[in-house]
Amino acid sequence: MLVSFSIENYRSFYEKMTLDMRIDIENKVVVEENPYVFKINNDYISKLCILYGHNGAGKSNLLNALQYIFSINTYIYDDKFMPKIFYDSIIKSLFTPNMIYGKHENTKFTVEFYSDYPNNNYSLYKYELVLNNENLRIESEFFQKNNEIIFERNNNSIINGIEFFNGKKGIPDQNTVIYYFNNVDEYKKYIENYRMIFKFTSALFLMNNNIMCNMILQDIKYTYDNLNKFKFWELYKKLISLADVGIDDIKVVKYNKGEHNPFVEDKFKLISKHQNYEDDFLAIESDGTKIYASNLISILLPIYSGDLCILDEFNGVQSELIELIISLFQKNMFDDLEKQTAQLILSTHDTNLMGMKNLLLNHFWFIDKKDNKSELYCASDFEGLEISDLENKYKRNELSAKYNSKLFDIPSNFKSK
Repeated sequence: MLVSFSIENYRSFYEKMTLDMRIDIENKVVVEENPYVFKINNDYISKLCILYGHNGAGKSNLLNALQYIFSINTYIYDDKFMPKIFYDSIIKSLFTPNMIYGKHENTKFTVEFYSDYPNNNYSLYKYELVLNNENLRIESEFFQKNNEIIFERNNNSIINGIEFFNGKKGIPDQNTVIYYFNNVDEYKKYIENYRMIFKFTSALFLMNNNIMCNMILQDIKYTYDNLNKFKFWELYKKLISLADVGIDDIKVVKYNKGEHNPFVEDKFKLISKHQNYEDDFLAIESDGTKIYASNLISILLPIYSGDLCILDEFNGVQSELIELIISLFQKNMFDDLEKQTAQLILSTHDTNLMGMKNLLLNHFWFIDKKDNKSELYCASDFEGLEISDLENKYKRNELSAKYNSKLFDIPSNFKSK
């Protein structure tokens, strides 16, 4: 469960900014009873971060950085899935400093999170990564469990840590410690638990790319098996039908070998059923519906597993449906779930969400950009602000983050020149 994430000198972020999911206790009863707050040890942690800001303010930069920290420590290299040269180019593209202010300065990420893997007892982990932007390499890493240092890395060597890690040398410049050791056969058994700790906290991204969405839906059998096992399949179908009124039902059917390709194994596809016909979901549904259907997979699976879900501008559906999606992250929304730790980080422009029931000021965050520097802050930072006034004050540009400020200068009539 994400506790905090700090970012410094990355893309539009120059000065250190921190997304802190902890909630200060002013009214203990209100916080403990709030369905979007979960307590671990002595920390009250928000299950929601609803993030606002203009296009270009830096919302995606923040979310990309968070996704990067988890994915770079969990990825297992497989040349059949992705050529190494392509994977290396992705890693290189993420070594991006603030090109205006910090081109020759280090980039730094720090993340704190709780994990109960593998013994069901929650421990607080802290991970820090420093990237040297002049020669595109990892300069230092630090990983800690509670007050115990798991490893501390300086350049290519581990200078401090538990027995397995301590003194190890020769770590490649662009590989994290966990990624590198997990891809060395003799070390895999020692590193697997630490990789899984990141994996079971890992962020899942909303897909806005239609090609990627099609790839996800083409592997629908895996998704169907998991959603059905978790008893989420009926909910999945219901949420799709709410977004597209023309869909009465969906189902998963098997390909015949000859129909798909005589040289490959049987596969499965999603069938969409309408009032008078049914056909391949990918062939007949709109791009918006397909993107929404694939995004739902990235929403429902983390709810079951208690992981972090990141939705970058979840658009294309009505506000009421977005509110319904958010409500699924309430604790005890599903009585039979073993974990109630699922979190949602959602970037959006939809101010209607500010009126949702049970939300606190702590659940709302803003990103603004001034002088090409992104700034991050929480609605709870404003002294005297009430949740009932949040939407109006935001729209009146009283919360620093600008809300369509230039729209009020647009004339009512336009003339072509």
